[in-house]
Formats: sequence, structure tokens, C-alpha cells
Amino acid sequence: MKTVTFLVILGLLCLSIDGMQYEHHLVLKSGVFDVYWTVNTSMIPNTVYFKYVAKTTGWAALGWSKTASGGQMIQYDIALGGVRNTNESYLKDYYSSTLGKPTYDDDVRQNLILTSATESGGFTTIEFNRETDTGDTGYDVPIQNGTKTWIMWGLNPKDATDANTFAKHTEKGYTSLPYNMFTGKQFSSTTAQPKTTSGSQATSVKIMLAFAAILLVQLGSVLMLH
Repeated sequence: MKTVTFLVILGLLCLSIDGMQYEHHLVLKSGVFDVYWTVNTSMIPNTVYFKYVAKTTGWAALGWSKTASGGQMIQYDIALGGVRNTNESYLKDYYSSTLGKPTYDDDVRQNLILTSATESGGFTTIEFNRETDTGDTGYDVPIQNGTKTWIMWGLNPKDATDANTFAKHTEKGYTSLPYNMFTGKQFSSTTAQPKTTSGSQATSVKIMLAFAAILLVQLGSVLMLH
């Protein structure tokens, strides 16, 4: 009975992740880099789910910052990943405080959870999640409701060899105006808003994730009693 219950819960979790309907969608460069995300406030701690699609078969990176530095790489929190050697997926956590190669958050400070990395038709797709506030004040930028957040991206046609060995980006970009990552809305209405899925779709995803989390807690309690 315990095994059956565990498999049901695992199936719900897989369905929640694999069938993710991302609430927000931003085209950072048409035909080159798109980012999708959802902030799940029903989970404790709050968790943000990201997906980005880049026109490359090398590494692709997504970043965010609370500093309006343009392309100066000041206080960038960076997720850099890809698929190398045909089927080896990777995603690493970095931080930059100035122009140049970003600093690898050491193994203890890796706060990104990679759920999928694929290559198809010349595009790389990365899906991952992390807590909105990891508590790592030195190397992570928290994602907070009502806070201005700038989004940036970069890519290279060659994959990273390891966490500390990768070539400089060949293409890059950043948003000129900040966004509220919880609502997906821009702090200024002078440019296009990110595409947003219907409220019912976003709510259904959050309910599924919350339900799965509750079931896991209940299963843990049952197993402890036995």
C-alpha cells in the first residue's frame, strides 16, 4: 500500500513539472532567446520555475539583477547550462559583480534544480527551479514581489567544458526596463508587456503543486509511524 501511495504522489509531482503551464513569457530577442517563468507562492518556501529557449547548441545563460547596470554585469545572478556530448545536461549557478567572467558559486552554494535540458533543431531548452530567496546573500539575488528586476541573457555556440571553463558569450542582451517577477508586469508601460497565460491555467498549476506537497508530508508522517 505504501508503495502504491508513493507512486501516485510521484506521478502527481511529475505531472506538475512536465505539464507546467508557465504564467509569464518574455521574448528577449525574437527567434533567439525566450524566457518563461512562474512563481509558486503556495509552496513553502516560495519557488520560481524557469524555462528558457535559446538558439544555440552550446551554452545558454539566463540572469537577473536588482541593479539597473545595463550591460555592466553588476550584481547579476546567472544560470548557465546546456547539453554537451549529445546527452549530458548541465546547469550551474554563477554571480557577477563587474564586467568579465562570472564567478562560479562553489558547490555548497549551488541553489538551482535542473529539471530538463534538451537540444532540438538548433535550439537549447533549459528548465529549472529555485527558491525565490535562497538565503545566500553573497551570491544569489532574491526574487521578491514588488521589487524591480532586470533580466539578461547570453549564449555561445560551444558548450561549457566544466563549471569554470566556458568561452565568452557571442550574443547577449538585457531588458532596458525592470519587471515584477511575481506578476510578470513591467514597471513602466512604455514597452510591450510579457505574454501571460490565463489566470485559471496558472492557478491550476499552483494547486497541483501544493496538493502534491501536502501528500508528500502526509506520506512522511505515515512512514514515521511505521
